[in-house]
Amino acid sequence: MKCTVPSCHHDPVEGTDRCSRHTDNKQRVRRYNLTNKKLQDRVDALTQVDYMASLEQEVALAQTMLEQRLNAAGENPAEIIAAHEAANRSLETISKLVQVMHKHDLATGEVLSKSALHRLMAKVIEKIAERLDPFASHPAYEGVVDGIADDVEELINQADNTEP
Repeated sequence: MKCTVPSCHHDPVEGTDRCSRHTDNKQRVRRYNLTNKKLQDRVDALTQVDYMASLEQEVALAQTMLEQRLNAAGENPAEIIAAHEAANRSLETISKLVQVMHKHDLATGEVLSKSALHRLMAKVIEKIAERLDPFASHPAYEGVVDGIADDVEELINQADNTEP
């Protein structure tokens, strides 16, 4: 069973029909039965944070900590070697956080995979061909539709996430 909020794919909190992101604060606190007011306030504050913004902040924090650790090693070879283990752990943490963010983006449709773009392209070309049906008897018709498909496919294959 998944959260009852439309387009949410997360598992519901035990005893509710919604995930932790869509469960009201009273249900969250009830789940843990917190009697400490400071803990309740902290739970409330943390649950108000947008999930993706929080992950982005955690990646930035991990990157900053890694940078500081590497800079603290300076030029001393012994310190650089000593920093390797901590740096590797930081890189693993950053990698895992980025993977979670990417999976979330794919799951929510924020990012389309190349194969999804190709499927979309096929549908767009099909729609264009339907609109051009009155001209289907023209000798250049198939070449034009094939040319459009080739141009769109080339654009998709060249696409990346850099801003223009």
